[in-house]
Amino acid sequence: MSVTNLAKRRGKILDDILHYYREQLPKTMRETPLEDLRAFASVAPPKTDLTQLLRAPGTTLIAGCQKASPMKGLLVPGYNAVRRAEKFVEAGATAVAIHTDARHYQGQLEELRDVRETLPRKIPVIRHDFIFDPYQMYESSVAGADAVWLITAVFGESDLREMLQLAQKL
Repeated sequence: MSVTNLAKRRGKILDDILHYYREQLPKTMRETPLEDLRAFASVAPPKTDLTQLLRAPGTTLIAGCQKASPMKGLLVPGYNAVRRAEKFVEAGATAVAIHTDARHYQGQLEELRDVRETLPRKIPVIRHDFIFDPYQMYESSVAGADAVWLITAVFGESDLREMLQLAQKL
């Protein structure tokens, strides 16, 4: 597959995924209203500062825990996010990103919670998902994410700035 065709395919996959999430988010918000998430986030444990870690001298390795991909399907038979994250940290990872997208990456937000509860607090846990709404930022904080993975192509400049400010606040 040519580089151009691969880029087009990835762009279409991203568009399809975002379309799906934009349809699903209102259902999720009815199940757990934003006000409830804000209340839970206000009493969440303090976050581990990923920015400080990235600015520290030496090499920073962020390891990604991913069961599957939309382009290749299942990547890791018998996948266990906690065991995988522990192995990455034992091998020297300084932070761990957990794919939580269920439909396309076969991840779960519960896996992020489990990893956060298992790893030492000094290891930041990043939610890697298709985050485009402040609701998802609060959801990430409540689940124990120390940081979130934002795909800049999803946002206009002012929306990205707003999401970055919210991420720093949470």
